[in-house]
Amino acid sequence: MIKKKQRNVNKNTIDYPVIEIPLRLDLESLKSYHNYPLLYDFLKNTRGDYGKVIIRLDTQKVIAITSSSYYLIKHIKSISKLEKLLKKYGIEAEIFDINFGGKLGNRVFVNYILPQYVFDINGDKLLPFIQAYSCYDRFLSVGLVTGVYREESEGAIIFKKKGVLPKRKHFRKSVNFEGDLIDVRKWISDLGNLRRDIKMLSHSSMPDDINSVVSKVIFKNLHRNRFENTKVLKRYVNQFGENKYSLLWALADFVTHKYIDNKKRAYDRSREAQIILTNLFFN
Repeated sequence: MIKKKQRNVNKNTIDYPVIEIPLRLDLESLKSYHNYPLLYDFLKNTRGDYGKVIIRLDTQKVIAITSSSYYLIKHIKSISKLEKLLKKYGIEAEIFDINFGGKLGNRVFVNYILPQYVFDINGDKLLPFIQAYSCYDRFLSVGLVTGVYREESEGAIIFKKKGVLPKRKHFRKSVNFEGDLIDVRKWISDLGNLRRDIKMLSHSSMPDDINSVVSKVIFKNLHRNRFENTKVLKRYVNQFGENKYSLLWALADFVTHKYIDNKKRAYDRSREAQIILTNLFFN
């Protein structure tokens, strides 16, 4: 049996102190480049600032280097804005897990389960959720995706269209989740069809080449061997039979709880695998 990772539900963990410091060119530092006239002239005539560094004060570490037009919006402000919108639209949501990602730990992913929309497949309870992300970097800022947890194992799958990831950088002084919530509400309204599609997996035979499916989700031999050694697929087959439902949740269980090592950005790898897995089974 795979040991579940410990869930974090403490919202205070994302409310750490951060500051932004502008980067500027110090002309005094150019004196040593007098022997390189072309380079010296280029640097001397360059104007303006050179972006910002975002520093986490409690650890005193740089967590991002951004452009000068970047506007710092704290994680807690983004998440609080979302929670107000969820209430506005009557969407009941409870924090189920908070994860940190990014090479410098500058990304936050907050998963909210939707108790009103819990359903089961042959007695196996599944929990739809919304994932909100807030990031201090140049590539992601804020946004929402959706997913489903399996209650017993807490394995997760995430729904995101291939090649589509909102990139609303922090150029404005406000956070806007309205557009994302349109897609989320549409997804919620279509949960009946999703339930049907998931249930159909329990009546679909296991793929002939299981290893091919596994390799598309788990890239490295080291981790594929780990998946095999945990015998998680055998456990699911014993419980649900030799079908795609067993394969889906065996992989979801593994990539949620075991697709992690001591390297940085471990959650990013897990999340990417959850998305790839979902696209394989539902697109």
